[in-house]
Amino acid sequence: MTYNTMITVIIIGGDRVARFSTQREIISQIILGEGKHMTAEEIAMKAKKVNPKIGIATVYRNLNTLVEEGKIKKVRDNNQGFVYDSNNQPHYHFECTECGAMYDLPIKYNEKLDDVVRHELKLDVANHKTTFYGTCKKCLMMKEEDTWNWKAQELKRI
Repeated sequence: MTYNTMITVIIIGGDRVARFSTQREIISQIILGEGKHMTAEEIAMKAKKVNPKIGIATVYRNLNTLVEEGKIKKVRDNNQGFVYDSNNQPHYHFECTECGAMYDLPIKYNEKLDDVVRHELKLDVANHKTTFYGTCKKCLMMKEEDTWNWKAQELKRI
């Protein structure tokens, strides 16, 4: 299968409007299809499997366009720099301090917090970002398993 790699950009009233590009569509489908936060490098590796002509610069350029269009979000990750998130609705994140994994949290976004800051501090708030830090379920299970293994070793010594 071949892909058209041409990108057409039109300027309308001073606004940059990007036209359809096969490369951007490939990149978009990778992000939406994975359902997890991904780095540009991870996206580039998957995109190259679909179209070997897609380079990292093309990936970054198209990711920036997708972010500008509001189709994806760029999220700071303490371990990986920036990751890209297909969930563009306001939501919260959890970052595991053990393994570095970042997850979207299935809890409702609290708009009342925006109102509190608006009214009490007299600031113009559009929204807020919150990341919770701690140990994820997978790491907790591994810690628990390690604890049981340690206790079993101690019992063998007795």
